[in-house]
Amino acid sequence: MELRDPKDAVQFVRSAILGSMRRPIPPNHEGVPAKRTAGLHAVPSRFNCLVPLGNGSALAYNSFYGSFAKWGAADLSSYRKLRAGSLPMDHSGLKEFLSAGFAVSSAEDETSRLERYYRSVRFNPRVMNLTFAPTLNCNFACDYCYQGQDKPRGFMTAEVQEAALAHLARHAPSLSRVQVCWYGGEPTLAVGSIIEPLSERMMEICRQNRVGYNAFMVTNGYLYSPDTAARLLKRRVTTVQVTLDGPAEYHDSRRCLASGGPTYERIVENLTRIAASIPVTVLIRVNIDERNKERVRALIDDLAGRGLGGKPRLRMYFAPVRASTEGCHSCSELTMLNAAYGRLEAELYRHAIEKGLANLPHPPLLLGNCQAVRPKGMIILPNGDLHKCWDTVGDPQLKSGTIFDVEGFQNGSTHAQWLRWTPFAAEDCQACRILPICVGFCAYKHLHTDLTRGEAASVPCPSWRFNLHERLFLRAEKKGVVTREMWDESLSPTVPQATA
Repeated sequence: MELRDPKDAVQFVRSAILGSMRRPIPPNHEGVPAKRTAGLHAVPSRFNCLVPLGNGSALAYNSFYGSFAKWGAADLSSYRKLRAGSLPMDHSGLKEFLSAGFAVSSAEDETSRLERYYRSVRFNPRVMNLTFAPTLNCNFACDYCYQGQDKPRGFMTAEVQEAALAHLARHAPSLSRVQVCWYGGEPTLAVGSIIEPLSERMMEICRQNRVGYNAFMVTNGYLYSPDTAARLLKRRVTTVQVTLDGPAEYHDSRRCLASGGPTYERIVENLTRIAASIPVTVLIRVNIDERNKERVRALIDDLAGRGLGGKPRLRMYFAPVRASTEGCHSCSELTMLNAAYGRLEAELYRHAIEKGLANLPHPPLLLGNCQAVRPKGMIILPNGDLHKCWDTVGDPQLKSGTIFDVEGFQNGSTHAQWLRWTPFAAEDCQACRILPICVGFCAYKHLHTDLTRGEAASVPCPSWRFNLHERLFLRAEKKGVVTREMWDESLSPTVPQATA
């Protein structure tokens, strides 16, 4: 679809390129009577990101409103006039710029507007996020595990479960949604003994109070058989994350059983059977560092060759290994630099998309709005310790309280530290063009730079900052809006400093 203003305004192809990416946040001027904009000048949105192309055109993306367009020479000429501050709000050539949020009123404070939206989501009192670690024990011995190798082996006690249920029951009448994550260690070690009965009781509390309930699981996949997947699906575990770090010979060298045995073939067999029979969404995570960066393509090819490409509920994504806790500081020399990782990730997404194992790039909104910074978010450990962030669960010194004293947890200094943190007070974030995408990305890396090693300690940014142009171009190319020949290596690549 291409819309063109009679005055040679923007050649918009938003629906063709982005599909459903339009945000639920319209530009502030939409629906405002003309008399209220009379006399005001238009200025470019501070969240505009332009990808120059070799044929004199450009891709334009707005990270707050989600608008995406292909601009020709006439559009870029109009945009240059806009940047020069010479166009009034009622100028006929600005209609499409304004409707998409590429242009805003000079009176608009977009940062404040974003912050208000962010706070409305982050501090929504009707949403509760609960992460349960039924055990910190694990059947794997991954060398980069941020919880370290010496994990407690116990399981969540009945007293802890009762206290967690009582906490949920107290708050349920005021909630609209409960989001549960099953985590560890390895949570599948406790499916029958803890996860199933505890899920049933939480679901019943939510049912009685007409509260929505859904669950997610982070698992290594070794024990996640079709039978287990079906049992968990009955307890609303509709999405799981499973990690594969390369083809069999490499994956088994770093994600082996605690006994040293291989794991790859069993995991892939589980995923193959589940993809064929169980309606659950599987996210395959690939952790990448200097050791396996050349092996990921072989993993993609192997999974596609086994028939996993094109499965609508199975998708792959990539993540850099980061030495963010004391438990994984030994890996700090193996982590990739942000820029190099960003380039590699963009190439891997192209390969995975072409093999039917990944969706087209889709910039998120409020990526860093995780449970760690939300008032009703908590992680419950087997002994009842409460944490705010997954990265701290391996360190008892960083706990925020106990499930047996939730009021003390909520009024404690550690909990308050997480809630006080905001990307809008972080100097590096305030001027960033992709702030709506990441909103600081990871509060832990801002609050615990002392525990983070490598580049992530000083630049705690998502990969979008380092490959935004490449991923936007890839989406446009796969939608048929641009051709690969339009990419110009001297003009088009992401420049991280310009993004920020």
